[in-house]
Amino acid sequence: MNLFAALFRLEWFRLVRSRLLLISLIAFTAIAAGAIHTGRVAMQVRGQQLDSIRNAYQRDFQAQWQLINDTTPAGKAKAGSAGIAAVVNFRLPQNALWQPRSLQTLSGGISDVQPFYYAVQTTTNYTEPPNIPVSNPVRLFAGNFDLAFVWLYLLPLLIIAYGYPLYAEEQERGTAALLSIQGRSLRRIIAVKLLFRITLISVLVAGINVAGFIASPGQLTTAEVVAWLSVTQGYILLWAAIVWLIVSLRTGSTLAALLLTATWLVTTIVAPAVSNIYVAARYPVPLRSELASLQRHESEQIWSMPPRVLVDSFNAAHPQYAGSSNPAKDTVGISTRFVAGYYYLLEKRVQRAAITQERELTQRNQYFAQMAAINPVLHTQQQYNQLAGSGFDDYQHYRRQVAAFQQQWKGFLYPFQLADQRLGTAEFQSFPVFNEARAIGNTGITYGLYILIAVTMAAGYVLFNRKKAI
Repeated sequence: MNLFAALFRLEWFRLVRSRLLLISLIAFTAIAAGAIHTGRVAMQVRGQQLDSIRNAYQRDFQAQWQLINDTTPAGKAKAGSAGIAAVVNFRLPQNALWQPRSLQTLSGGISDVQPFYYAVQTTTNYTEPPNIPVSNPVRLFAGNFDLAFVWLYLLPLLIIAYGYPLYAEEQERGTAALLSIQGRSLRRIIAVKLLFRITLISVLVAGINVAGFIASPGQLTTAEVVAWLSVTQGYILLWAAIVWLIVSLRTGSTLAALLLTATWLVTTIVAPAVSNIYVAARYPVPLRSELASLQRHESEQIWSMPPRVLVDSFNAAHPQYAGSSNPAKDTVGISTRFVAGYYYLLEKRVQRAAITQERELTQRNQYFAQMAAINPVLHTQQQYNQLAGSGFDDYQHYRRQVAAFQQQWKGFLYPFQLADQRLGTAEFQSFPVFNEARAIGNTGITYGLYILIAVTMAAGYVLFNRKKAI
């Protein structure tokens, strides 16, 4: 116990007197603070965009509300058109917003390269820009400079910089030979010194995380805070175990630094790049622009069909609207039911290709998740995204909810549209509202990571005594 306390005091005095170590901690803290600021600004911009969308909808709604309630002789004609279901659908599409969680300030995930709102109408238009994901190669390559990026890529470098010379320091000072003569355990000395440095880094990282929590908008739950801190601490322990394994080889400081740097390059850069290239080659991302082209092609063919074919196909698929059917009226010219049949067939045909694309994307993501399970860096990144609600699964969950809400909006308007009835003030006050139900990811303890940490540390423990100095 006395040795433990003495080494801690020695390491603390060495830290205080070393300008290089202090500068590295200060620089790392400044970078992390910059990442928190960048994430906070991104969330503020997202909040402003969402507020702008809400305000624009409220402005349009008030305009339609004033029209429908206009009782003046000049306004009665406008009031009648304002209540037409097709007009309501065109002028007041319902907004389905992807609300950011508080932790997206710290881990943006794919939230910056995917649409975060949809203007929901009774029909799906695949030619609209919001339905085509952003694919700017520069933006995709750069990714998000957020706190998760600092933890995943820069934190290991700090741990390596503090840990690689542990054995070389004892060799250069001659304490390794002296301890051997006295029968003291050099392994224990180095382990305690590593423990001090990892504890110091852990305390610093925890403090930065707390600052990130404070900077995050909204209210964080205790479970979210504990889960984020647990994931980060597990990642720190992983790299501490890797440093311990390399130091246990008892090499010189130069070789230890090279081995640790190579490990960092392979796990953080090379392995993820190879995984991405392999998955992209085996499961290429389907182009949503193909759906837009298919929609244009099918729309011409379906529009040229006889009115009775479109009306009958719609009636067969929607028996709930049979009460408002009038065959003599519906099959003459471009009737309301003819238009409904046109959009029904068009959406049905395009959705076949859309479902195939969704299946391919899901399969691609599942395969990538399997490969990420064997890479601790990718696995930790997925955990951060799950906690922040900014991963691929969260976006797919949001899109499924948008599709379900579109059916709800369609079910609200179609009874009025097909029966040629106008919406009144009561209907304007009872519009369905999109309420996002957030996906619940797996944020529990990752036993595989801790098993890897234990195995790595045990291997270092064994190697330290059996491996001769190189």
